[in-house]
Amino acid sequence: MYMPGPMIVGGFSPATVTPEARAALDRALQGSDLTVTNVLSVRSQVVAGTNYEFEVEGSSASHNDVTRFVVKVFNQPWTNTTQLTSVVAAPRPQ
Repeated sequence: MYMPGPMIVGGFSPATVTPEARAALDRALQGSDLTVTNVLSVRSQVVAGTNYEFEVEGSSASHNDVTRFVVKVFNQPWTNTTQLTSVVAAPRPQ
């Protein structure tokens, strides 16, 4: 059973992949060459909206041998803003 650590005020905290979080990920990836096949985890940070940090499995034409990625997304629903902040290869689990 996973037990999250203490919440860091102002920092990223473990989160659940809610329908809203998944929808933000899908919107942010529109037009990207990354295809997500599985969301492994998500962390969130409340700012003037929400920053999400997803660890995902998927494929990308620009990252031939990589199958795990860390995807950062900013979401601000009241202004209809969703931005893909970054996509980087995730370290392989050991």
